[in-house]
Amino acid sequence: MLKTVYKEGPPLLLIAYALVLGIEAVANIVINFVGKGLAWDLYPLAELFWVMCSVIVVVVMARRVSMKRHARLAWVVIGLMFLDSFVDACAMGHANWWASPPALIEWTWDALRARGVLYHCLYAYWAVTWGMQVPLRCFAIAWVLCGQSWKRFGFIAAGLNLIWLTSAQDFLFYFVWLGLWDLSTPYFDYLPPEGMWNLWNMLLLRVPSGVGAGVLLVWAGRERGARAWKARHSLQANV
Repeated sequence: MLKTVYKEGPPLLLIAYALVLGIEAVANIVINFVGKGLAWDLYPLAELFWVMCSVIVVVVMARRVSMKRHARLAWVVIGLMFLDSFVDACAMGHANWWASPPALIEWTWDALRARGVLYHCLYAYWAVTWGMQVPLRCFAIAWVLCGQSWKRFGFIAAGLNLIWLTSAQDFLFYFVWLGLWDLSTPYFDYLPPEGMWNLWNMLLLRVPSGVGAGVLLVWAGRERGARAWKARHSLQANV
């Protein structure tokens, strides 16, 4: 396991994890470069910062063998949601309260649509970000928390992925990074199935249900680990 290898140096799995995230980051940078009309802005730096933070989080969660790291998981999830929504804001490039062109450049929506490649680029970005990078990070966090239990890994990984799948981080995208507080805005109408979701059913249905179920799955995995931890240390104390 990772916890036994950190004393000797970075484990092979961690290096592979960082490498895969880096490759996916390059793909996203290229996609956004095309989407923004072959123009550069802050997004490449934000994407590389995302990769660095995603690797550091796994290292931090894996270093200490104690019950405290499980208590920190909630704060890690909240912090990563702020990070994800920030990088997503940089990717979309909308002018907002903290940055505007040329620091952030918006996608050339009309030009991409005229060339017939708008949805190719947009879906490619979503696929890499939400279909590859974020799930991989969830699996990595679950791996360093699972001990030697595949059941714990399954519970924690499923719970974390479900939390992100509900798109709770999109609230931060709109309300924190874009500073968009306008009830006439068609919030979340892009989420599949297209046109189904809005501010109210996201707030009252999708996010509470998805995040609640995800938290229960993570809690189930943590409870299994807590019992094993207590049993192991009780046995060592008796010996």
